[in-house]
Amino acid sequence: QELLRQKKVLEWKITYLEGARTRPRVWASRLKELRQNIPHGIWLSELETGRGKNLRLAGGAREEGLVTQFMANLKSSPHFTNVGFTYTETDAIGRIGIVKFEIVCQVN
Repeated sequence: QELLRQKKVLEWKITYLEGARTRPRVWASRLKELRQNIPHGIWLSELETGRGKNLRLAGGAREEGLVTQFMANLKSSPHFTNVGFTYTETDAIGRIGIVKFEIVCQVN
């Protein structure tokens, strides 16, 4: 039983790695597109890919309007779909107010 389970896991890993040969090019172009859509005044602290085409972005901004602009930019790009907020919240670093955010989307 254990050997069969390990065999299935290894077969899945081989399939994944074979498919990964073409994916780096796709992700490189999507990351470039992402960078071009980030307004000045926004920074990303986390970027996480999930199963399939899911992407989670977390970061901060100097003002809430920048987060709204960032979302609009992503929505207008043909490479990102199902763009939505997970949360936004205000915080401060010393005396400077910031907006923390998390955005989720799918990468095409």
